[in-house]
Amino acid sequence: MDDAVDDDDDNDNILDVDEVGGVTGAYRYDHDNDGIWDMADTDDDNDGLSDWFEVNDGNALTGQFDHDNDGIDDKADDDDDNDGILDELEV
Repeated sequence: MDDAVDDDDDNDNILDVDEVGGVTGAYRYDHDNDGIWDMADTDDDNDGLSDWFEVNDGNALTGQFDHDNDGIDDKADDDDDNDGILDELEV
């Protein structure tokens, strides 16, 4: 896959956006593919919980970059969407 369209160019299971300046850097990303850049999106992972709530609710199970809310951040989760198919097979 061409790096221009690959979300994880070096295949280390850490999204490029998390390695290249994050959402506040010059690199722009839309984690939930809803057409709204994360920097302007109030729900980056599109799980129905606002990013503010996920950061401030005191609950480790609602992390902003834990799309399936299983308590494991996406960068360490082998199945980010909890559909039973490993992420490496979905790419």
